Amino acid sequence: MLRAAIGSYNRGMKTPSDETHAVIQIANQTGLPPQVVLVLAHLDPKALGVASGFVLGLWIWGLTMFHVIGGGEHRGGYLTLMSNYFIGYSVSVPGSVIGFIYAVLIGLVLGYSFARMRNFFVHCYLRYIRRRAEREVFSDLLDRLT
Repeated sequence: MLRAAIGSYNRGMKTPSDETHAVIQIANQTGLPPQVVLVLAHLDPKALGVASGFVLGLWIWGLTMFHVIGGGEHRGGYLTLMSNYFIGYSVSVPGSVIGFIYAVLIGLVLGYSFARMRNFFVHCYLRYIRRRAEREVFSDLLDRLT
């Protein structure tokens, strides 16, 4: 009973991206549900790199500014250890800008690398599934011929 209720609840959930023209078209061509098409979709490495870079940069800038505004005797605490990795960084207003720039660059590299690796592994997985299906169909064909 509970399983049926959960299943009907999940079937009723639609996200706006489920209904885009491209997703529906690919889902109709492949016979896959739109949710699966979205999961296996290609990630844009540049977009993910820029987005993750700015998010990480804003986090570092925000943390630094929080400690600068908060002040106190032990301002920054563990945050000052980032000066070991980020040359010129300190828990100050100019240091927050330097930390922002470093974090944007690191986030850009990490986001870009993640998207490229994910796209590569999804591509390999889809090739594996396709070859396995082709092998199955071919073996079925050979069984019928003999």
